[in-house]
Amino acid sequence: MSVADPAVVKRAVGAAAIGNITEWYDFGVYGYLTTTISKVFFTDLSGPVATIATFGLFAVSFLIRPFGGLFFGPLSDRIGRKRVLSLTVVLMALGTFAIGVVPGYEAIGIAAPLLVLFARLVQGVSTGGEYGSAMTFIAEYAPDRRRGFLGSWLEFGTLTGYAFGATIATVLTAVLTEDQLLSWGWRIPFLIALPIGLVVLSLPAVLLLRVGGNVATFAGLAVMGLTLVCFSSTLPSTLPAMFPTHIRAGALSIAFNISVSLFGGTTSTVMGALVAGTGDLNWPAYYLIAAGVVGAICIYLTRESAGRPLQGSPAIVSPEELTGSRR
Repeated sequence: MSVADPAVVKRAVGAAAIGNITEWYDFGVYGYLTTTISKVFFTDLSGPVATIATFGLFAVSFLIRPFGGLFFGPLSDRIGRKRVLSLTVVLMALGTFAIGVVPGYEAIGIAAPLLVLFARLVQGVSTGGEYGSAMTFIAEYAPDRRRGFLGSWLEFGTLTGYAFGATIATVLTAVLTEDQLLSWGWRIPFLIALPIGLVVLSLPAVLLLRVGGNVATFAGLAVMGLTLVCFSSTLPSTLPAMFPTHIRAGALSIAFNISVSLFGGTTSTVMGALVAGTGDLNWPAYYLIAAGVVGAICIYLTRESAGRPLQGSPAIVSPEELTGSRR
């Protein structure tokens, strides 16, 4: 049995959460500035084609993630979680910053989107190593009885980063003219990245979004967000408990990132094709329902890990628990 140091646990949780803030800040910024980015780097393409190309650059960071997990996961098992986590966070921030300094298509031609592609590849590789290492990092430092709560801070970082990026992009779009946004404004959120270092209700949510209007749209997104929280809050404490210590970071990173790459990175393309081919705008809901059924079966078959030591690790207790047991 080992006793968790509260100060060390706080630092571990803080470091992992910051890593996710950095990662998802970029996704928020890139997603909300897609139209602007398409005009800067794909000037020679028509509007719809330019948007598709921009989303292609967005998807590439998902598709490359398994390679990041394949490299950084086993490396984390060999040289330590903290070193790899620090390295991947720095790489992510550098990749985001690099996008902010790449000249537009009108200045350097085809080299512009190619440089953005390279930056997105750097981000994807670093993300593939960051998330698995972060989950492992928190799980191995947290007391067994608080692993779920402390692990949930990892997703708090995810959502905070995304909301932060989306907020900055929205404010810039509101206060700047289109010319200002195209010439220099869109670069600001990328440049400030460097210092930062329920069947899972799906159809009602999509139907609310289709109604239109602020209230219905907000309600639909709120339903989706609340169901996502149920998944995201427990993921960081559940996955690390599935693997033994000596291969935990590597096995978790590889398995998780392959899944994210196959489904997370391709969802928008698949949904777009299904909606276009069938004319049914409810396909995103059907997709979520199917995923929810698969997820429910998997959860039913998953061994409960709450309050139990990780495989291959000694039991970890907080100082309060140790004091209570002695009494």
